[in-house]
Amino acid sequence: MAAGALYALGFSSNFVEFVHIYLPGFPDLPVLYALLAVAAFVALNALSIEAARGAETIVTVVKIVILLVFVAFGFLVVDLAGFEPLFPAEGAISLLPAMGLTFITFQGYDLIATVTEEVENPRKNIPRAIFASLAVTVVIYLLVVFVAIGTLAADELGAAGETAIAQAPKASCPRSRF
Repeated sequence: MAAGALYALGFSSNFVEFVHIYLPGFPDLPVLYALLAVAAFVALNALSIEAARGAETIVTVVKIVILLVFVAFGFLVVDLAGFEPLFPAEGAISLLPAMGLTFITFQGYDLIATVTEEVENPRKNIPRAIFASLAVTVVIYLLVVFVAIGTLAADELGAAGETAIAQAPKASCPRSRF
């Protein structure tokens, strides 16, 4: 439940940030948008497992496409000066809050094992699925972090909080380029 609430609030914060780019007067009600997102997914689950599975696949593909587009365009404007210094003056311990967000990124691999009964040769294919999905996630995550730090320096990235990914392209790309 906690992860679901975190995802819903993260979605709503980024939704508000994204919509404000194109509709500056759009109401700033992130909790309402989070509740609407949760209600939509609950309704899909209540409708049918197939509807929920289809929606989950669509959401996953859309997320990956958005992240890859962010990375592709971000590489055009990355400023390597944003990586200096590698660790803040407070030391590596100051990175612990970011590690909490990183933990959420890697949540859910245990769910792969829950479909063991439906997989052909689960002893061989389940570990492969876990490691393949882990590898894809790590690569995408590292690319997104590289572009985010390279477009919005580490200090600004940290100050932006959960909307940092939405703010990173705005910081380095004038509106006229899009």
